Amino acid sequence: MKFKFKDAALIHDYLSTIKTVETVLWEGKMGKPLKYLENYNSGCLFEILFSFFFFVLIYNVSNDDNFDLLFLFSIPCLIGLIKYHQTIKIKKLDLAKKHTQYIITNKRVIFILYKDNQIHIESIPFSNIEKVRSSKQSDDTANIYLSTIQPVSFQTFKYWSQKPHQQLVMVQVEASEKALSIIQSHLL
Repeated sequence: MKFKFKDAALIHDYLSTIKTVETVLWEGKMGKPLKYLENYNSGCLFEILFSFFFFVLIYNVSNDDNFDLLFLFSIPCLIGLIKYHQTIKIKKLDLAKKHTQYIITNKRVIFILYKDNQIHIESIPFSNIEKVRSSKQSDDTANIYLSTIQPVSFQTFKYWSQKPHQQLVMVQVEASEKALSIIQSHLL
């Protein structure tokens, strides 16, 4: 199910209904993974192209006269614009992290995922989970990987790069051992 971000009341009502119908065994939120764990490359193509066009524009405006002076004064502007672009990207990622949640009930695993100003609520019944494993990332958090029997109609995304995972992942969850053991107990 997809909800627009502004429909927070509907999402809250939906989750409240689930919690009354099914027994919630575990709840968790997405943590913030370290950049090196994802082999993150910031993808500086935007910055390089922007810088190139910025310098071409300065050169054309200066008509080769005061290029050095314009170049010198435009560097802080260029750096400021690039930093602004990076700040906006980080704010979007933090918003996604804030609204991404995972719920394990007595019947299924529920993913509440934020992507492109929408909140997607998806679930996988235990009968469709083939295997589950985790990889400890830091002291208190781990990724939990789910392999399904039947294909599912949604994807999870890496935090920094926003590229899709190859399989479903509960990203950087705290108390991961408890969540992992609950899922494994339902697979037997």
